[in-house]
Amino acid sequence: MEIDEEVRQELIKNLKDRLALFNNFITRIIRRMAKVQSVEKLMKLKKELLLWWIRLIPLGPGHCYFCLKDKLNESYSSLRCSNCEYARIHGNCTEDDSDYSKIVRALALLEKRIEKLYVKRGERYT
Repeated sequence: MEIDEEVRQELIKNLKDRLALFNNFITRIIRRMAKVQSVEKLMKLKKELLLWWIRLIPLGPGHCYFCLKDKLNESYSSLRCSNCEYARIHGNCTEDDSDYSKIVRALALLEKRIEKLYVKRGERYT
């Protein structure tokens, strides 16, 4: 399959925008980390950083070559997914058993695990 240059450029632009957003969030957290006086506060901020890292992974339709190619990011019309090359191989992204849905669920589970386990309420280090 040959690359559509307009779609490639839109994808790259969207990824750069997400990178800038990501960098903004992470930089602010790191600045706060530089000022804390305890390991406990540092670990809480590290947890926050990890959660944002997961949340900002570019997996939405604006970061998908095929969605951009079919303009799905504007209409979210599942009818167009029937012609999607990615869906042909990986399943329709909106279906529970698609590879995309499995990835999204894995990220959601990772986020929950970090939220629950990384730093627990009242945790103190000696």
